[in-house]
Amino acid sequence: MTGAGHVRRSALYAKYFKENGFEVHLRGELLISWLIPECMDTFHSIGMIHQHEVFDLAILDTYDYSLQKTATLSIQSRFVLQIADNSTPLVPYLPVLWLEPTAPASSISAKNTVLGFGLDYFPIRKLHLREQSSRPANKVLITTGATSDEKILDSLIQASQESDFEGFTFNLLSPRLPTGILPENWIWSETGRELEVLAKVCDTVITAAGTSLWDFLANGFPVATFPLVANQNTNYDFAVTNDLAIPLYETNPNLDEIKESLYELLLMPERRLNLVDNSLRKLDFEGPRRFSNLLLSRIKKAALQSRRGVT
Repeated sequence: MTGAGHVRRSALYAKYFKENGFEVHLRGELLISWLIPECMDTFHSIGMIHQHEVFDLAILDTYDYSLQKTATLSIQSRFVLQIADNSTPLVPYLPVLWLEPTAPASSISAKNTVLGFGLDYFPIRKLHLREQSSRPANKVLITTGATSDEKILDSLIQASQESDFEGFTFNLLSPRLPTGILPENWIWSETGRELEVLAKVCDTVITAAGTSLWDFLANGFPVATFPLVANQNTNYDFAVTNDLAIPLYETNPNLDEIKESLYELLLMPERRLNLVDNSLRKLDFEGPRRFSNLLLSRIKKAALQSRRGVT
């Protein structure tokens, strides 16, 4: 278990397994302090991997190959699967839930049974009422996730000071305070629990194309997005190609492109509503339920075959 996105999506899945009577335990090094309270509320226990722990089901969700290896050698389980995307080192022959919006390459399907893929299985958080999306733009949430890029932020800050955007408030959620002095209409908060708080008061989002992108789209926010790291490229391409989000820029942070994107995102009401309509048609909050139902049916089938002597 590594990274805020991995932990949060596992917590969403865990709630549905608990509804089906499972005890759910989190194993791995949890380094993100602001996630600990949420994990304590969700999981029966959290801690490091222990030798010879026995579980009915083990789910691997990490980019850390050494952690994968430790888990597969230490944990005893009747059913093991992996949650993966394009950046995940795959354990050969394990069944996989493919958390990308598009199907995995045939080379992956040849080695690993793909239980499911696509938006139908994405774990998406409810942040506020979807009806709020019809509000005119006024307060903008800008989030970079666990990383940040000074060049992108500098360009955004500069673009936001155009006279067209006078009166807007920009709430920046990032791991660290940007260098330099922020304009008066910019407010910085450290990445963490503030996301849920800000989502209730903001009406528009500019976000890196990580896991939170889908949260914002499904909750009815007009969104502009950008890929901050390589494993966000697929999310970015899918959201832009399907007209779910506006690209903040095409290839590299460019002031003129960012100004045009801000104008489209903030000052064109019909465009905002069109983006939201497209997103709400494609996304919902049922991904964890679909995943748990799919997985439980596979486990029951495997148990029945085992009793009949079928391998």
